[in-house]
Amino acid sequence: MVILSFLIFCFFITASILGIPFNLDEPLIVTILVFWITFAVISLVYSVNGILLDHIFQQQLVRQQSIGKPLEGIRGYDEFRESMLRARNFSILVTLGSIISLLIFIIAVVNDIPINDTNANVQNVKLFLTSFALTFAFITISLLFLIEYPEDLSFNPGGLIGFYEPDEYPMLIDNLMFDVFKAYLDPVTFLDIEEWSSYLFSLLDDTFEPDEKPRIRLEQAQERILLLLYLHYSNESLITDEILMKELTEIVGEANLDQIIEGIETGLTLWEIQGIIKRIDKLSPEPFRLVDRLLVSLSDDYDIFINKDLYFTVSAKTNQGSVRESTGIVVYFLNNTTEKDRSVKVELRGGRGMIQPDYQQITTHLDPLTDPYPEDRPNLIDPDKEDILGILTDILNVGDAIWFRVNPNGFGYKIVTIQAQSNDNQVFARTFEMKFTKGVRYYAKNYLPKLSGLASIALPLIQGFLGFRFG
Repeated sequence: MVILSFLIFCFFITASILGIPFNLDEPLIVTILVFWITFAVISLVYSVNGILLDHIFQQQLVRQQSIGKPLEGIRGYDEFRESMLRARNFSILVTLGSIISLLIFIIAVVNDIPINDTNANVQNVKLFLTSFALTFAFITISLLFLIEYPEDLSFNPGGLIGFYEPDEYPMLIDNLMFDVFKAYLDPVTFLDIEEWSSYLFSLLDDTFEPDEKPRIRLEQAQERILLLLYLHYSNESLITDEILMKELTEIVGEANLDQIIEGIETGLTLWEIQGIIKRIDKLSPEPFRLVDRLLVSLSDDYDIFINKDLYFTVSAKTNQGSVRESTGIVVYFLNNTTEKDRSVKVELRGGRGMIQPDYQQITTHLDPLTDPYPEDRPNLIDPDKEDILGILTDILNVGDAIWFRVNPNGFGYKIVTIQAQSNDNQVFARTFEMKFTKGVRYYAKNYLPKLSGLASIALPLIQGFLGFRFG
């Protein structure tokens, strides 16, 4: 729509400068009319999308209520609902604006309007009407940039990721993969995942973690499956299709393999879950880079890693790319002992005026290590005995993380410091730079609406000053 409005504007100015009469006898005016009709049709699609999205949500709401799952109680529901209504209403305004601008333009160029003589005054009136129509078109473009649409206009699993974001600051993470995964889910997908988790527990093979409590067995199964799906797409040479199937068979057994892959009972396939992981990785890569780092440490520095009393690391996206978006910082601790009373106080500090909030503090209690590490470094993947992939699953489950989220107060480099102190007086610190730049999205969201609105006001003023004529 932005491109079309720019083309309409260029053709309009060209016709004005060349003194081409604004009627359907001129090919250039016909071209403008074709572009304008296309502009209106596309805007109509925006309205249809907004209305359908809201209608589908209402249907989902009624369906979930009928089975005893009211979405109103899900975290972030009110903000999510407000965003959807705002997107629907703005999309309708976009369509109204584009249709009004098209009708005014058609009135201006139709030959048999009452003022159909060819004197200069009539041509000035036609030119004024077309300018007024163009003004409405630019106002429509301004409204267009105020609409926040999800990437996928549907309620397919994960379709609203990016439209619906975490809203807890900071967030305690007990099971890294699954807790990050849940944080991005819209209310509908969240309930689907809850149903999927319950069904997964019923499918667990008797040989999968038989000595653990039921809750721990489910958490480890969830963490293991999400880890496998992440590595399957991020490092396919490591987790091939064949290895993925073997690993899944260890979790649910061969008889239940198709059930969990195709989502026969839940309607949520394994590939849809993998698609959700891909989208989250694109928006918030810091938790997944932490997983990569842990895998490298276990593979290359196994002896050093297992002998650390308390493992500490920080993962952050240091080149943010857009000042409009919040960024995440994951602080991860792994208690490599069997002590049950260990805790750490973690502080995030940023210069006043650099980020907001510029100070955050939280204390978390660390889970003890329950299963000892193998004395010798195991293989990366081993179907017959404990392997590094299994150890990684365990430490993602045992380790504790704090997920800070911050917004910058401006562009450039921001200094962030993470400080932590354990209850046995161990001190940890990490200072790093985060670069915030003016990305394309920033310019589009901040300047194009202003330029569009300015053009809608400036054009008729210029024409009035020049006596309605450019040429």
